[in-house]
Amino acid sequence: MRLTRTFIAALLLSAISAVGQTWSVQSATYGVGTKQQDVTATVRQLVRGPNFQVSNKDLKIDPAPGQDKTLRIVARDPKGATRTFTYQERSTVDTKTFGGTGANGASAGFDPNNNALRILQGSYRQTGATQFTDVTQRLQSMVKNNRLQVVVNNRTMGVNTAPGKPTQLVVRYQFGGRLYVETVEGNSELVLPSPNARALPVN
Repeated sequence: MRLTRTFIAALLLSAISAVGQTWSVQSATYGVGTKQQDVTATVRQLVRGPNFQVSNKDLKIDPAPGQDKTLRIVARDPKGATRTFTYQERSTVDTKTFGGTGANGASAGFDPNNNALRILQGSYRQTGATQFTDVTQRLQSMVKNNRLQVVVNNRTMGVNTAPGKPTQLVVRYQFGGRLYVETVEGNSELVLPSPNARALPVN
């Protein structure tokens, strides 16, 4: 009886661990039959944020117009095991499976009991691009006495993004128990907290 209980406990622990683990995207394809398109780069960006829908719009391509398509994501867990996740067109991908924020991403990391200035997400990119560099920790390290003031450029952000081209920084932060988002163009000054920041609902 003791062995049986131990065995059952081990199985339960294994199942709980499997649910809670994060998978790393190795490759991704989107399409139907022989009409498949590699969307690895796009999916790797999408899974870092809120949940997204399997659609031509979100994946930025339509390999088989007029046909129902499937998204297949091959991912690896921390132990090296691989698994294929399959999503039908118009279904929703829960990005928390791959380390993203899940849901609509608005309140990820938000702590209503913390009134300090906290940088929840900093995304630096070429203006209009879908790929970005996460500069969250860099921005947080610049916060002094609940205030952040910096000129946004490749040097201050610590990344050589799109030399000679316009850039943009999107910052999601909390202050005074509220959630905000601020967008600043490259070579402009970011000042937080900002009276111009757009407040977000907390879900």
